[in-house]
Amino acid sequence: ALMSLTWVCSEVGTIQPIGELSELVRSHSLDAQSPLLHSDAAQAIGYCDVNFSESGLDLLTVGGHKVGAPVGTGALLVRRGVKVVTDRPGGGHERGIRSGTPDVAGACALATALEYAAAHRLERVQRAQDLRRRLLAGLPSDVRMTVDPHAASAAIIHLMIPTHHPEAVLLAMDMAGIDVSAGSACHAGVSRPSRIVMELGYDENQALGVLRVSTGIETQAEDIDAFLAALPAAIRAGQALDEREGTGA
Repeated sequence: ALMSLTWVCSEVGTIQPIGELSELVRSHSLDAQSPLLHSDAAQAIGYCDVNFSESGLDLLTVGGHKVGAPVGTGALLVRRGVKVVTDRPGGGHERGIRSGTPDVAGACALATALEYAAAHRLERVQRAQDLRRRLLAGLPSDVRMTVDPHAASAAIIHLMIPTHHPEAVLLAMDMAGIDVSAGSACHAGVSRPSRIVMELGYDENQALGVLRVSTGIETQAEDIDAFLAALPAAIRAGQALDEREGTGA
């Protein structure tokens, strides 16, 4: 009944060809009633050309915090003619879809942030690409991206690092004032091989040693330099645990 696609993978940053996938699903439907298509475009807004009317989608969701709007704001776009059944009946607010007093200030902030992100998208992408090039050029020889940078959002840099203890790397980077992660926020605190990384063809050991770096409109070149300066010692901290356990990467 419903197929949901992530426009940009929040973990490794790969961009899905939503338009092509929409056409593929429609053309291979076994009957005239093809499944409804939905996409989570939270990571795509501001970095990809997101055009709902041309995407072939029936539903699209965006999150405000990714574009500078308040945390907790977001939007659901529904193609005309698609009936949405609410799980929150009541006063009939928002065309009967979601009851409760609307957050007018949050909605206005979200609209403003989305307008700004769309107007400055090319500038934002170029800036993120420059920051990524600076980061990749300064990486140690044994650290690399897990995916082709040309197929990924410029704002997400997913790295393969030579240790099975990324938590030690995260701790060392945190002590150096650098905020990075070993996965997306959806998987925070999960210390097991990433399913997504393994589906890219890596084995369990490789999928343990990953580091996710993301940049935003406030990220500066000095932040990239600070990351590169702190990374070697942080990796050595992880490798020290590897040696203690006899599990060298």
